[in-house]
Amino acid sequence: MADDANAMANNNLVPTLPQPKRPRRGDTDSIRLHSFRRHSLSAATLAALTELKTLKLVHCDFDLPHNFPTLTRLRNLALWHVPLPEIILQTLIANCKCLQTIDLLHCSGISRVEINARDHRQFKEFRIAACRHLEVLVIDSPTIRSVHYCGPIPRIRIVDAAQLNEAFFNFEPAGNRRYLPVSEMEKLVTDIPNVTVLTTTALIPEALTTKFRRGVFGEANYSFLNLKELQLMMEGGLFCNPYDIVMFMMRCPLLERLFIDMNDYNFECGVYWELHQKPKLDKLDHYFDRLKYIRLKGFKFLQSELQLVKILLNKATNLEALVFVTPKNGRTKLYRADAPRYSQLLLSWKTSPEAKIVLFDHMNDKSRVRPTHTKFWYC
Repeated sequence: MADDANAMANNNLVPTLPQPKRPRRGDTDSIRLHSFRRHSLSAATLAALTELKTLKLVHCDFDLPHNFPTLTRLRNLALWHVPLPEIILQTLIANCKCLQTIDLLHCSGISRVEINARDHRQFKEFRIAACRHLEVLVIDSPTIRSVHYCGPIPRIRIVDAAQLNEAFFNFEPAGNRRYLPVSEMEKLVTDIPNVTVLTTTALIPEALTTKFRRGVFGEANYSFLNLKELQLMMEGGLFCNPYDIVMFMMRCPLLERLFIDMNDYNFECGVYWELHQKPKLDKLDHYFDRLKYIRLKGFKFLQSELQLVKILLNKATNLEALVFVTPKNGRTKLYRADAPRYSQLLLSWKTSPEAKIVLFDHMNDKSRVRPTHTKFWYC
C-alpha cells in the first residue's frame, strides 16, 4: 500500500479500480487494472484508455467491444495472467500505432502470436514468458530492438531484424515438451545476425553443431558478426559439450564477454567427443582475440569443464579475467588440498599474461561484470 501511495503521489499510477475514470489534464497517464471477475470495458473505461501511455492488465478477463477506439497515445502494453484470444491481441496492436513495448506473461488461450508492427515506427521491445499453449511466434517489425522469450519451445520467426540489438531465448528443458527441429533453430539464428547481446539455452549451440544436414555432413550456415556478449544457460541441454560451445563462439568474431551458467549441467563427452571432437579442438587454429571476460557460474571443476577452460585460456590472447563461481548445491570437485595444483594448471594454460583468474563462492560472489540479461525478466 505504501508503494501504491507513493506512486500515486508521483502521478505514475491510478489506483486499482474496476472502472477507471477519465484522467483530467495533469493527471496520471498510466493505469494498472487488477480484476478477478469477467470485466467488459465500458464507455467510461474506453474514454480513459484514449488518454493512456501505459496500460497494464493483471488477472483481468476482458472483452473488447466492436467500437474499440484507436489509442494514439499508448506506448506500453502489459498483459499478465490474462486469457488472450489471438483476435484481441491483434486488435490491440492494430489500434495502438505508437506502441513501444509489449509484455505478455502467463497469457492463456493463445497458440499463435503475430506482432504485425510494420507500421509502428516506435516499436522497440517485445517480451513474452510462460504462455503455455504457444506454438508459433512471428515478429514483423523493422524497428524492433529487443526480443525476450521464456517458455516452452515454439517456432519463432523474426521477419525484419535489421535493428535488433538484444535477443533472449530461455527455452524450457526439451524433455518437458518437445525438441525443436534443427531446421527451425537454424532459421532462428539466421533471423538475428546483427544482435550485439545474446542470451540462450544450450539447445541452440547443440542444434547448430556439425551433423548430417539434407544428406551432407557439415556445419550450419550462420554468423553473429556484431555479437559482443554471449550468455549460455546450460539447463535443458541434451548433448552439448565444449566442442559445440567453441564452434558457436567461432561464429562471433567480436565477442568480448562470455557468461556460462552451468546450473548442475554435465557436459556430454562420450565416445564421439573423444574420437572426433576433442582431437579437432586440440588442433584448433583459431584465437578469440577480442574476448576480455569469462564468467563460469556453477563450475564444479569436472574434467569435462576443465577441457573447455583449457581451450578458452589457450585461445583468448587478450583475456583480462576468468571468474569461477561455485555451484549453489555445493557439488564441486574442488578441495582445499587440490587448490595449488589447479592454480598451477590454470596458469600454465593461459596465453594472456594479464589474465586474472578468480574463484568466488556462490554465497559471496563479488564479480563486478554481470550479464545484461537476468534469467527471468519478470522477477
